[in-house]
Amino acid sequence: MKTKIDPDELFQRYKEWTLLGPHKFRTVILLAQKAIDDTSCSTVAEIGVFNGGVTFALAEIALTVHAYDTFEGMVNVNEEVDGTKLPDGRFKTKQTALQELRLHSGIQVFKGTFPETAADTKYSFVHLDIDTYHGIKESLLYLKDHMMPGGIIVVDDYTFKNTPGCTKAVDELSGTLLPPHIKAGCQALFFF
Repeated sequence: MKTKIDPDELFQRYKEWTLLGPHKFRTVILLAQKAIDDTSCSTVAEIGVFNGGVTFALAEIALTVHAYDTFEGMVNVNEEVDGTKLPDGRFKTKQTALQELRLHSGIQVFKGTFPETAADTKYSFVHLDIDTYHGIKESLLYLKDHMMPGGIIVVDDYTFKNTPGCTKAVDELSGTLLPPHIKAGCQALFFF
């Protein structure tokens, strides 16, 4: 880990670049710091970057951040399982944010659909924020074999009313193909 930084300070620095509130943001940063410390691995990922607020904050505590996103907004939304609140194209990344992400020396940008664009590496920490059933399920199935012992995955928007597909995917995999998860507000935490 580069250095421990107060999560509230990071939130103040990047709050204009994220949709996460201060509590969720703090949880992500504290768990990333813990995972980096526990695994001695400073490679982390964010899947579902949006405008990069969390990605930039992770780059201040980790040596390498893999940023995965289509950068075109939501894709592969199935209204039957994901509901109608996530139309294709929602949460499209601002071009200025994408340019800043690409210029940052500690961030590697992977444009496309995860896990098709996945780097073959192990992670100490992953923030998974893609909201759809298919995206969450496929990502978790891939990540279960790409986490360091002691690693942590935070799935955002678990049990949030507008993302029923996310909840369904987590519930289907938790305790079967993945370790049981811990619910923390609207986040599901997996400890490896």
